[in-house]
Amino acid sequence: MNMRTISGRKELPFNSYLYDKRLIIRETRDDGSGRHMVYCCHCQHSWGPYAAKYTTTSTFIAHLRIRHSRLPCRESDYKEAVSRIISCATASLGSRSRISPFTLARSAGLGGARAPGQLFNAKEYRKLMAIMVIETNSSFSLVESNAFRTLMAYCNGGAITISRRTLKRDIQSNLYTDLFENLRGQLREHISTGAKINLTIDAWTSGNKLPFMAITAHWIDTRYERFNTLIGFERLRGSHTAGNMSDVMIKVLDMYEIRESINCITADNAVVNDGIFLDLELEMQDWSQEDGQIRCLAHVLNLAAQTVLKTLRSEAEQREVDLASDDCDDSGHNNEVDPATSLRKLRQIVAKVRSSNILWEALQEDVQRKRLAWLVPILDVRVRWNSTYKMIERALYLRPALERLLAVDNTRKFSKARIPLTLSITDWNTLERVSRILSLFVDATEFASGATYPTLSSQLPYYQFLQNALHELIESERPMEDDPDPTSTTYKICLAADDAYQKLNKYWVKSDSNTGQVIATILDPRMKLQLFKNLQWEANWIENAHEKFMRVFTKRYASRELIAIQKQSNQIEVITSTQTGQLPSLESPQNRRRYEDLVFGSTDDSLEDNLIESQVEIYLREPRVDRNMDIVQWWKLHEHRLPNLALMARDYHSVPATRYPFHSI
Repeated sequence: MNMRTISGRKELPFNSYLYDKRLIIRETRDDGSGRHMVYCCHCQHSWGPYAAKYTTTSTFIAHLRIRHSRLPCRESDYKEAVSRIISCATASLGSRSRISPFTLARSAGLGGARAPGQLFNAKEYRKLMAIMVIETNSSFSLVESNAFRTLMAYCNGGAITISRRTLKRDIQSNLYTDLFENLRGQLREHISTGAKINLTIDAWTSGNKLPFMAITAHWIDTRYERFNTLIGFERLRGSHTAGNMSDVMIKVLDMYEIRESINCITADNAVVNDGIFLDLELEMQDWSQEDGQIRCLAHVLNLAAQTVLKTLRSEAEQREVDLASDDCDDSGHNNEVDPATSLRKLRQIVAKVRSSNILWEALQEDVQRKRLAWLVPILDVRVRWNSTYKMIERALYLRPALERLLAVDNTRKFSKARIPLTLSITDWNTLERVSRILSLFVDATEFASGATYPTLSSQLPYYQFLQNALHELIESERPMEDDPDPTSTTYKICLAADDAYQKLNKYWVKSDSNTGQVIATILDPRMKLQLFKNLQWEANWIENAHEKFMRVFTKRYASRELIAIQKQSNQIEVITSTQTGQLPSLESPQNRRRYEDLVFGSTDDSLEDNLIESQVEIYLREPRVDRNMDIVQWWKLHEHRLPNLALMARDYHSVPATRYPFHSI
């Protein structure tokens, strides 16, 4: 009987390889339509109904390759597998050793390669596959590659390889739902203890012009473990107004049912964020902008550092400096050099070295001659924080090698530049002076960007420390004469430092009234209210800070179970911690000592004898602890006697001072 093949091309006897080897079968429907269904013999997957003249075998072959990759789905594959079986059997018989069907099938690449007694859970396998692709940021097509299928077959022949479309469905439906429910349950459990959730928000536009908004949650649980978790990554549509962005935030908070459990929100200093916080204040009952808005410290520090560079550039643009002219001798020690010109020359030198293989290799040879460790020259990028400082510091380290390179190759490689690319002693000294200013912001940025330790309590002290340091730098650099030369390097550096001082003061005024920062500082047992007295802040401000602290404590925490505790006469034990970031890791030991003396002062605070006091009074009257204390662990140890304050401390010591370290979450 002649009939159309499954491909529908010829009137020939039906002899498809897939049907002959019982890999698939087809059954005609009983409705008299003549249409038929096709079934896989290994998993009962079905296709159809089909009219014979429109069906092909390519769909079924693709299914077998993906779901049953160890089965030969073409006749040529089958013949090759049989040949391998015969070769394997012949070799085994020649050595008079027994060969099992399992070994034959495995060596031939056919099914049944799962080891005896080995358990395989297909659902768990697909879940782990999805997690692996997400964590490694791999393409979905990985699961369809021959190399990956071969690896999975080698590890476990029972593992059914899935397609990229199935993987996508698993991630979008099953895995996302499971992760979302687990995270929501975790947040509910945390909120049930009376604790709050802190947020960081940021918005940006991707390279393909798609705007997104990311929302990250931060909290410390009852075991005093810190959590930083991305809870929202939403595409922004329409204008990037405060109303649209606040609507996105409310939508995410309602998804997790945490709208009324938000404590503080950290964001940068964009004007639109002020509008967002005003909208959130209307949408959330127990949240206010004054108590909950945290201005990103790293963003403020970057603005101050950029102000330094901007001032130096603007001063240089007011007058053209032609270092190639005969009127300017750049070889002496006493000649004044514009700081912006020195920076521009260094930037051009680094760019040329990085773009030339010859200069790159020559610099490596000079580094070896000077017995220096090879470190790649850094080219600064305006949008990359602290990159100018890092460029200068790397150049200062490589200075002996760079000086030799410039002396040998200047006329041949650098002569086409607009200005002669040579760095004189005066240039190097100017770069060192600029580096000293920028180093203040680098140290503070690195500390504030930590994600494993509390940072908010140090935000106000850092404002004070940086302003003091800039003031001292200005005084030390200020010219002695009454009428200084406005074109001198010293004058320009002082002017740049003063502009940075004013920029910091602008945001300090906005931050020192923020309730969240005040509370975090008071709840730091190394600082307390005594910090503000050490800094000689006004008595009215200190009294106002104490009132803010008591208002929040009474409203949110004291009502849970305010207890009276008999004060012990013994002093609190001091527990030190080597956890990274407990103190600012200042590069200069002198800066570190000055910061510590400014913030912590002496810990010999006197104790007053009182029989019964509230938790707040006990905590504030006790002596401050050692400056190297791990403050989170301190609260964990003293939770039994200060439970309400400990809950408050968990809420505020999990507030990030900056959104910067969470961009990669």
